[in-house]
Amino acid sequence: MNSDLFNVLTAHVEWFNKKFRETRPEHYLFPFGKPQPIDPSRPTTTLTTVWGSIRTEPRKTAGYMI
Repeated sequence: MNSDLFNVLTAHVEWFNKKFRETRPEHYLFPFGKPQPIDPSRPTTTLTTVWGSIRTEPRKTAGYMI
């Protein structure tokens, strides 16, 4: 894992913990919900939406791009 990926995943963990207050082994990396994720016990339904979020969110919150 390179430092860029590590930084992205670290930012995602921080967001996830803030949003859902905890992480569990059964939680999905990309939780269900539209327009905002609401249920970490269910997977997202489309990867297109997830990919759009991945490309824009880190830029807004962490100052880097994928």
